[in-house]
Amino acid sequence: MAGTQYSARYKAKLVLEALRGEKESETIAYENGINPNMLRKWKQEFLEKASTVFEDSREAEKTPVRKEASLKEARDQMPKTIVRVFFPSCSRTYTYYNDRFPLQPGDRVFVEGSMAGVQGEVLTAVPANGQEGPRVLSAADVQVSGTFLQAGSHLLTFDPAALPYQKFLSWVLPPVPELAEGPESAPIRLQDLEGLEMPERIFSRGADYYRDGRVWYLQQTGTVVRAVVQGTHPYPVRFSVQEGLVRRLNCGCPCEYVCKHQVAVLLQYKKLLRRIQDIPERQEDWTAAAKPVFFSCALDANPRAVLRMESKTE
Repeated sequence: MAGTQYSARYKAKLVLEALRGEKESETIAYENGINPNMLRKWKQEFLEKASTVFEDSREAEKTPVRKEASLKEARDQMPKTIVRVFFPSCSRTYTYYNDRFPLQPGDRVFVEGSMAGVQGEVLTAVPANGQEGPRVLSAADVQVSGTFLQAGSHLLTFDPAALPYQKFLSWVLPPVPELAEGPESAPIRLQDLEGLEMPERIFSRGADYYRDGRVWYLQQTGTVVRAVVQGTHPYPVRFSVQEGLVRRLNCGCPCEYVCKHQVAVLLQYKKLLRRIQDIPERQEDWTAAAKPVFFSCALDANPRAVLRMESKTE
């Protein structure tokens, strides 16, 4: 998770362009809407791994097999447990088979079966002793480490490793495919949302979602913005933005038109950008999480968490 997934071909293209020296790396990064630090990191990785081009192809072919064998070995060594999971949304408790995670009471999980897609909390975990059943599919990764700044209703960080997109998704959703970028369409001007064509009632609902704090997460990496907004379920939202114009807007909800979730995300994104402009040490890439969700998952769900606070003086 995390963050924008750039293909190996795309990375190699930009690195080779930088190595040719016809343009400065910063210029290449700007033209392609990515952070210059990211391009420098790709270049370093490229140079460090250049020698592998000449490795025996037979060794390269063995790599996926070895990875699969390692995963199988790790899973075989994981203690098999039967876990009792409580589902607060319906006040029911069911048992599940787990062979993938070192679960403890209090851990938050998603499972298969009749409660698929509903988050539950582990009550107990005991040896399976040959028992099986519906499985635990995922466990929330609540380990968070980094510096977060106050940004109104959200906590903000410029550290891409502090709260990556995939980690946040593990808090609120079962494993889901990456949301693709939306289709090419007329751009939406971020300043006043001109070009956002929709019925007034849908815009009004989206504004209500924004005011109610339903936009739980936003992350900008280069020109790509990913978000999670709470509707009937948590829904991922994605778009690209460049020079104040929003393009390729998409949402994971069933609607086939610009929806209230997208409106809420755009309004929250605008507000956070205004906050970020007032931060001297701001960077182009950033992540923001709504305070209630952050505290619930990163603190309440992690009994070993330590919160350190400090006040900056001007």
